[in-house]
Amino acid sequence: MEQLAPEIRFDEAHAGKKLRRLNYEKKRFLDSIKVFAYNLKNQMCRLLLNHYDREKELLPALSMIVERTGYVKLEGGRLEVTLRRFKDREIDYAARHLCEELNQMEPTTLDRFHFPIRYQVQ
Repeated sequence: MEQLAPEIRFDEAHAGKKLRRLNYEKKRFLDSIKVFAYNLKNQMCRLLLNHYDREKELLPALSMIVERTGYVKLEGGRLEVTLRRFKDREIDYAARHLCEELNQMEPTTLDRFHFPIRYQVQ
């Protein structure tokens, strides 16, 4: 270790690879997505807090609801998203009410058809 220089160039340390310039547009786009996802998660937690009393377990409960498998069906010009039931009654209650609140926002798909979306628990 004593024989090594205190500082060496990046390309010498990484077998001739050059340090790439940072693509600021790409970084800005990815940072925007991260901020949007963070704000969305916070808003969903605020909505769920109205129907789920355990504040410390709010994030795991939200994850259980959002990652739940279910069915997606296009029926009568409306996209129906149906989640499977939850064994935990409190989570099931919170998921049903969260779906109701989301439905009140009248969401639509982002494609050219703009189908209305309806969320429900089986």
